Amino acid sequence: MGIDADLLADVSSHRKLTKTRLLRLLQRAQFTQSIETFEMVQFVVSSYHHSRFNTFFAQMTSMFAKAPAAVDKDALFLVMVAVWHYFPHVSLNGKSPAEIVDAGDPLGRSKTKPVRRSSR
Repeated sequence: MGIDADLLADVSSHRKLTKTRLLRLLQRAQFTQSIETFEMVQFVVSSYHHSRFNTFFAQMTSMFAKAPAAVDKDALFLVMVAVWHYFPHVSLNGKSPAEIVDAGDPLGRSKTKPVRRSSR
């Protein structure tokens, strides 16, 4: 199943906007090497094989907690959600979750375990 050209263009424009938002957030946090830090975040999303957003977000929260300047956690959350959804993942064959969903493909349910709920 292929992706509609309009949806592909939408993902591309969201990815560009997300890159800009991430770079601004890194600048606000006063990381001295914003470009290198941006590339590191991109690498973590792409290559680290996270199975859950929570793991990724915990790492990013930890990284930004060590930044020279404080960043609003709500802004960090919004940018990292966009980064997670619009940046490519190696585990998704170089596609982003948004591209997978737009194509109508399953997101790899066989790769992730269901969350167990307590039975109270």
